Amino acid sequence: MGKQNPVRLGEILVENGWISECDLKKALDYQKMYGGLLGNILIDFGWAEESKVLEAIKLIHSKGKLGELLIALGILTVEQLDDALEFQQKSGGALGH
Repeated sequence: MGKQNPVRLGEILVENGWISECDLKKALDYQKMYGGLLGNILIDFGWAEESKVLEAIKLIHSKGKLGELLIALGILTVEQLDDALEFQQKSGGALGH
C-alpha cells in the first residue's frame, strides 16, 4: 500500500476505550502466531464486543478508503490490496470497477 498510513482496527478500538492496549497486544500476538482476523480474535476471546468491532469497522469506512475497509472486513489481505492497487495504477481504472 505504499506510503499510505491506513486506519487500523485495533487503534480505533483502543482510542474509543472499547478494548485495552493489553488485550490488543495479546490479540495481535495470537494473530501473528496462528493467523486469523483481528476482529474475530478479539470477539472469540471475549476481549471485544462484536457490536464495537462492527462500529470500529464502520468508522474505518467513513474515514478510510475502500481497500482499508476490505482488509478490516477480512475480504482482502494487504498483499491482495497491494496487487490490486498496482494493477489500478497500470490500468488507470478505479478500484472496485
